[in-house]
Amino acid sequence: LLFPKFLAVEFDASAAQIGFIDAANRAAAMVGLFLCGVAVDRYGRRPFLTLGALLMAAASLGFVFVDAIGPWVYGLRALQGLAFAMTFTAGAALVVDLAPPRRLAQAIGYFGLTMLSMNAIAPTAVEFLAEDIGWKVAFVCAAAGALLCAAISLLVRDPIRSSSAPGRVPGILEVARQPPM
Repeated sequence: LLFPKFLAVEFDASAAQIGFIDAANRAAAMVGLFLCGVAVDRYGRRPFLTLGALLMAAASLGFVFVDAIGPWVYGLRALQGLAFAMTFTAGAALVVDLAPPRRLAQAIGYFGLTMLSMNAIAPTAVEFLAEDIGWKVAFVCAAAGALLCAAISLLVRDPIRSSSAPGRVPGILEVARQPPM
């Protein structure tokens, strides 16, 4: 959430530059969410949690080496969008898998609350960190947090799902052609 400030403070970025860079992140996240929806069913939840966290760590560390606005910034932001999509989709699927049916709405609410809580806490902490020590340290801390998430994700076991036939997960186009979709 503080990324626009980073661009404005460190690179004197214009509103248009900030908007285009943010669009790269959002576009990658939207495409990633679409693709990951079927993929987490086909390949499991944990791989997407782990790989998404590792991708976020790598992209965050990449910003330590950024010294100007250019293709590198757009690419790293797109990677961060994809990383978000991977972890969000896998996490949401785990919530649906593991929550008791009568408490599913509550579980989804808690899942959303965890993200909103971090959206409230992280910017304040990162802003102080960036102002006092520097943006590079803030990106290293973000990468460390993502690596911690990757390590914790290794403790997650994919639940056994009986709702779909083994080995039979519909493809994206098959799902998109269904009338409710």
